[in-house]
Amino acid sequence: MKNLLYFKYADLAAQLLALLIPWGYAAFTYDINYFFFGYFTVFIAQIISCMLNSAYLPKVLQLKDRKRYIKTIVGIFVFTLVTAIVLIYIIGMLLVVAFPIIAIWYMVTTFREIKLIRMVMSEGIEFKKSDQLPAQESGQSNDRAKLG
Repeated sequence: MKNLLYFKYADLAAQLLALLIPWGYAAFTYDINYFFFGYFTVFIAQIISCMLNSAYLPKVLQLKDRKRYIKTIVGIFVFTLVTAIVLIYIIGMLLVVAFPIIAIWYMVTTFREIKLIRMVMSEGIEFKKSDQLPAQESGQSNDRAKLG
């Protein structure tokens, strides 16, 4: 669990840098094209990260926001790629506003998962490898509402 927590902190820090670096570089160079390069890079990284989270995070610790988030990201990404050339500029300007909101949503979800993992670690709940559900301890109830 401690390694999982370290990976979540690294994920949170990487997403914060991925949010700030394209904005900072675009503002410093006065070229919005660098921002769009950062936008596509970060979205691809977030999709990969969400897939890894859904594959390796125990089911009890997975938040429903992850599934909603990945559907939203893939939808926006596909919509951006499929739109007509005339609309790309308008949609691109909307993405300048939408990108930070979506990146902050991702970081809030990651922070909530970190908080949940820390709570589980403090309570000493162990997870089985087979079904990724908490192992039942004698005298303690497995209350999912308490975890989420």
